[in-house]
Amino acid sequence: MITDDAIIAAYNKHDKTVIGVADDLGISERQLQRRVKRILNGPDANQINTRPRSSRDEPTPTEPDQPPDQSEEVERLRKQLADLHSRQTIHAHDFYDKGEPVGIVSDTHLGSNYCYLELLEAAYDVFADNGVRAVYHCGDLLDGENMYRGQVYEISHHGADEQVKLCVDHYPSRDGITTHFITGNHDQSFYKRSGVDVGKLIDAARPDMNYLGPDQAMIEIGNDKPWRLMIMHPSGGTAYAISYKAQKAIESLSGGRKPNVLALGHYHKADFLPACRNVCGIQAGCFQRQTPYMATKPTPAHLGFWILDPTVNPSKLVSRFAGEFFAGYEETM
Repeated sequence: MITDDAIIAAYNKHDKTVIGVADDLGISERQLQRRVKRILNGPDANQINTRPRSSRDEPTPTEPDQPPDQSEEVERLRKQLADLHSRQTIHAHDFYDKGEPVGIVSDTHLGSNYCYLELLEAAYDVFADNGVRAVYHCGDLLDGENMYRGQVYEISHHGADEQVKLCVDHYPSRDGITTHFITGNHDQSFYKRSGVDVGKLIDAARPDMNYLGPDQAMIEIGNDKPWRLMIMHPSGGTAYAISYKAQKAIESLSGGRKPNVLALGHYHKADFLPACRNVCGIQAGCFQRQTPYMATKPTPAHLGFWILDPTVNPSKLVSRFAGEFFAGYEETM
């Protein structure tokens, strides 16, 4: 039985990310949403019920050792949960000028035998040559472990310590460039097994790498009418139509949470949607060649990276989107 306090504790642990909370509690996002709604709408001010309702939605009895009136505690729990559930951290990167380009990378999968590290090095050379100072990584820096049957035979570095060290020692570093990153499902495999947040370890060891949290982050770039970039590492497999998952991700955003640009990782695809709900959507590509696991699906890997330079008008809408994808075509035989 999952208590209300356990839900609140999970929100705190996961920095208010709904996907992380659901995974940690072992329930679906839909179940979590129902529990959140139930807690926020009850119990009344004179009765506290920190245990789930019964299958008939009848309140469970108050614990014998609880005082009968805990209205202040009820309100505290309600307010805390409402704040955690609705509030989204916005990272203000006003130290970058609104008019300068940014780099987008994703799914580097360091530790995999199929990581294309040479292409990643080339990407940072391109960033340096084009005046990019901020690179945003959409998750899965590392390949993780136990993600699917047979992955162990596709990994060159095993365990959190080895993969974190590989990233710290070999992820590209260029003077004046900071990589801001989130963690994806492969990175979080270590957290789910042993509580190790590899994002924090990498952040602590590399001053030029800034951890923004798990799953997604919203960033405001520039201090004079800044534009909003959301980077996201969703879940699920690639759809039949490459653009489908990006469309659904944009459609799922509420009006008050829409960014100017949404960059998606996870799917290992490259794609551009110029004007879906006034959001420019891209899929970020990847730096992992097609693995045997991907070949059995079958699904291709779109190797490459982006440089973005959108223009935002006074209405905070993108009036011009300059985006260039650099494809990492492999040599033919």
